[in-house]
Amino acid sequence: MDHASQTDTANPTDPATHRRAMLAGIGGLAAGALLAGKASAGPLNPPLGPIAPTPGPEPRIAINSTNTPGSSNSNFIITQPGSYYLTGNISGVSGRNGLAINADNVTVDLMGYALVGVPGSLNGITATASRKNIQIRNGVTAGWGSMGVSALSSNTRISDIIAADNASSGIRIGLRGAVTNSTASNNAQRGIFGDFNCSVSGCNCSNNGTDGIVLGAGASVLDSVAGNNIARGIAVNADSTVISCIARSNGSRGIETSWASIVSHCTVISNGEFGIFTLNGDCSITDCTVRSNGEGGIRVFQRSIVRGNNCSGNGSSGAPGILMSSSRNRIDSNHCTGNAVGIRSTASANLIFANTCNGNGTNLDIAPSNYCWAPSIITTAAINGVAGGGFSPFGSNTPDPLANFSY
Repeated sequence: MDHASQTDTANPTDPATHRRAMLAGIGGLAAGALLAGKASAGPLNPPLGPIAPTPGPEPRIAINSTNTPGSSNSNFIITQPGSYYLTGNISGVSGRNGLAINADNVTVDLMGYALVGVPGSLNGITATASRKNIQIRNGVTAGWGSMGVSALSSNTRISDIIAADNASSGIRIGLRGAVTNSTASNNAQRGIFGDFNCSVSGCNCSNNGTDGIVLGAGASVLDSVAGNNIARGIAVNADSTVISCIARSNGSRGIETSWASIVSHCTVISNGEFGIFTLNGDCSITDCTVRSNGEGGIRVFQRSIVRGNNCSGNGSSGAPGILMSSSRNRIDSNHCTGNAVGIRSTASANLIFANTCNGNGTNLDIAPSNYCWAPSIITTAAINGVAGGGFSPFGSNTPDPLANFSY
């Protein structure tokens, strides 16, 4: 056998032969895998557009006859904690609520749908005072025989709700409740009605049959509008704040407060009675515009501060821009123009300084024994008419910064 024949004949015991066989096997497996991959691969040109995740199951619970069956007094009833949502509108039935929440720790998303009542129906959404920690958002409750939303539960949050044309109030909340970014209009009674320590912000409460917004003690009303209500625009109890609100064209008082409350940076215009009225003392009324209100601009009781307000065109038959009906108030740096009376005090022991009065029927009408800067710097005598301007004793032509100026 020649040399060539020896090199071409494989020796099964040769290690090189084993390596060649193993590599050939691996190559075959790789080729098979490649062919299999080509057979099961997707298209080489995927569809246009962004890649979107495959939606998973809805984690919330749909409100329907299977998940939330009703009863003789409610179309649907929630009986377990959880997150719920509407899948369509709910139509009212006489003698029934639209949705009853009989559990704590519940969130209801109306998903933009409406609960629409009929004459004789009850509340659109209801939760009793024994419930707590409830949220309701994003929808409409209209035309119910009682309230649009009656959530007497504590720690309730109502947001982005329209409550309109209901036979009682639009929205009712319990202790520590909050209503935000909502509208309550054309309801037969109040727009928004709340208990103690409630807050209302970014809301519009207009054209209601009695009051726009009424809250208990410890309340706050922020960035809200109350207009064209038959009675009061905004009424809060003791220890409350009303900030950056508009109360316009309400039948009685624009804003009404009680003990130790604050009203600041509000616009109060064309209300039937006083623009801002404090029932009790220890209040602060600051930096508001109060114009064209029927009985007067601002009325404070005792131990209150009225500062930096613009009061114009208020009152008829002698009604004032600012009225003090009791003692120990501080009235300073206000501008009163075009009122029947600019500033009036019917009581004693008030401090009145640095105000400007122009074009009022009577600029200052101050009872005896008040502290009011006048030409003699301080006087406790009665002031009537345009008196009240003063000049500093430190220079004959230097205005006294504490004087009340009539011009």
